[in-house]
Amino acid sequence: MFFRNALTITLLGAVALPLSSCSRAYVTNDEPPRVNRIARRQLPPEPVYNRLRWVHLPYTIPTADRPHSDTALMPIYHLELAENSLKEAAAALASTARYSSYCSELIAEDVISISTLGTIEELATQIEEQAGIEVVVDHENKEVRFLPLDATSNGENA
Repeated sequence: MFFRNALTITLLGAVALPLSSCSRAYVTNDEPPRVNRIARRQLPPEPVYNRLRWVHLPYTIPTADRPHSDTALMPIYHLELAENSLKEAAAALASTARYSSYCSELIAEDVISISTLGTIEELATQIEEQAGIEVVVDHENKEVRFLPLDATSNGENA
């Protein structure tokens, strides 16, 4: 029974296949196939860099009429210390300008409270006035030094 059904389906498919195909005539293409040349190099061309182009300005560039100034522009910092030791104040002031700090052991434990705004020189002056010490800002060696007033008198009062 199974073989009979399989045979029937096969015969019906063989008869139906030619009837369901296209009825148009076969179209031939008379154009020759496209053929490319054989490659001469194995790698792509290298990219071109630094193409120079000569440009002549329409006129010369005028010189700047601004006078030259030797004063350095210093950034403005906000320093706020509440009951800190002078050693901590020296470290805070030096770190604003990325300098190293030194504080004399004679005044290291003295306490200071300050809240001010200004350049590193102005902050040093205000700390000097409030604490009664000498603050040296050495821009050449990038160092801030806190010294007692006695050490800077070169032994005159000793």
